[in-house]
Amino acid sequence: MKYSALRKDIIREMRKSLGRFLSIFAIVAIGVAFFAGVRASVPVMKNSADHYFDEYNFMDLKLMSTIGMTKADADAISKVDGVEGVYPSYSIDALNTIDHKQSVIKVMSFPMGKTEHNNNYINQMRIINGRLPEKENECVIEHEEIKGGSAKIGTTITLSSGNDEDLKDRLKNTTYTIVGEVTTPNYLSYEKGSSSIGSGSIDQYIFIPEGNFTMDVYTEIYVTIKGAKDYNSYSEDYFDAIDSVKTEITSLGEERADIRFEEIKAKALKKVEDGRKEYEKNEKAFHEEIKKAKNQLSDAHDQTLIAQATLNANQLSTQQMLASKEQEIEQSEAQLTALVSQYDVLKGKLEEEKASFDVQSAELNQKIEDAKGTSI
Repeated sequence: MKYSALRKDIIREMRKSLGRFLSIFAIVAIGVAFFAGVRASVPVMKNSADHYFDEYNFMDLKLMSTIGMTKADADAISKVDGVEGVYPSYSIDALNTIDHKQSVIKVMSFPMGKTEHNNNYINQMRIINGRLPEKENECVIEHEEIKGGSAKIGTTITLSSGNDEDLKDRLKNTTYTIVGEVTTPNYLSYEKGSSSIGSGSIDQYIFIPEGNFTMDVYTEIYVTIKGAKDYNSYSEDYFDAIDSVKTEITSLGEERADIRFEEIKAKALKKVEDGRKEYEKNEKAFHEEIKKAKNQLSDAHDQTLIAQATLNANQLSTQQMLASKEQEIEQSEAQLTALVSQYDVLKGKLEEEKASFDVQSAELNQKIEDAKGTSI
């Protein structure tokens, strides 16, 4: 009886505010439907993502090191029980300017020539437009159907370091021709991480053939685990499958880090030793040159003394010769003066004799004239 009255009261209230009741009912129904849809879509989205990861051989582990990794590290990882594929990779951040807009680019390597069926080709690309690079000066860029972009297939993209470092120290080429647009399971969202150059965040990524990189060490090593593809990438079974291998690789990483540190240390010590030997060599050459210069200086000093003595002797001889010549000149001048005096005396006598001769000649002529007149 009590419940019957309650039902009647409810029906009465519903009739009085039928519009409000229907609105509340619709809101509840939509909320339940949305909740059910979300609950149902999560497994579907996870399965779709897992299928995408498996199709393009997405990594199970990504290994990084602050001191870089070598081919020996990759070989050691490939020997770990449970490891299926190993791909050592290079990546750097660079800047590109298009239409006066500066962008931070994540430049990544890919193994040109390796097929999609190679287990060691990890994080394969999905080609949206164009093709994969076939030459070292070609690249593929991120497909940006939603964000858009001015870089297109057939155009070129030029990279710069964004700091004082010369990018050619790490890349053979800095200008690439775009031959395709791709997506990669590496990036499932538009957030691609941070960077130490440019705006501080990565705007886009490109892939170039790994032969372009001239770096001595790898920046990342991607690893896939045997049997991991049998599980959904978001399930507990998947993480259980990779945890045991992950633990062993972590332990190996500590060992390899020590080995790598010793290699770096040995290389640095070798540089120090080579520098010391070069210093000692240059120091020895310096002292030899100093000794040689001193000997040359000593020889030059001796030669200078000899030359000075020779000069002094020559000067003395010249002075003596000059004095002798001056004396001869004085004697000649004295002789000339004496001769001039004798000449003047003789000239005077000659003039006197000439005058006397003239007088005598005149008297003689007069006598001749007188004698002619007498005879007439």
